[in-house]
Amino acid sequence: MTQLFIKYDIENKTVIAGPQSSQPDDSWVKFLPAPDLKYRQATALHWSEEMGAVLQIALDEYVQNYSEQRRSAYPRIAEQLDKLFHDIDNGTLDKTGVFYDSIREVKDAIPKSERS
Repeated sequence: MTQLFIKYDIENKTVIAGPQSSQPDDSWVKFLPAPDLKYRQATALHWSEEMGAVLQIALDEYVQNYSEQRRSAYPRIAEQLDKLFHDIDNGTLDKTGVFYDSIREVKDAIPKSERS
């Protein structure tokens, strides 16, 4: 496995640059990525004084934030357009329509206050 390096601000616990396979100067430290990460899995970084390296630690499986949850919960666009058409045709293009109900249901089930 190729050794990786990052420019890391230890005080603020932030990556400034990298990772990359070369160490331009002594301000760059070893970076050890977490093994077996799953797609979009959350991670944390930990500075190890004894190893002189930043360790990436795998956290829980990725959890979608509220907007991602809503995006996948909304009806497909074709269904939304069909509901809009029928509401217009029925004269119910307001809060009594099927389109409004389908969107309101998702917004109520996944409120913004549950941001992650």
